[in-house]
Amino acid sequence: MRTLTGAEHFAAIRSYTATATRDGINTLDALITAATGNPWIPTTA
Repeated sequence: MRTLTGAEHFAAIRSYTATATRDGINTLDALITAATGNPWIPTTA
């Protein structure tokens, strides 16, 4: 996070994992599926 780009990437990943956790998805599972090209996408309310 020494650059603005690094901070933005961190914030995006942190937001994604926090939303997954809130919806009952395991953090590691969410990251693995995202890295393999099949990201978990939250449902809209």
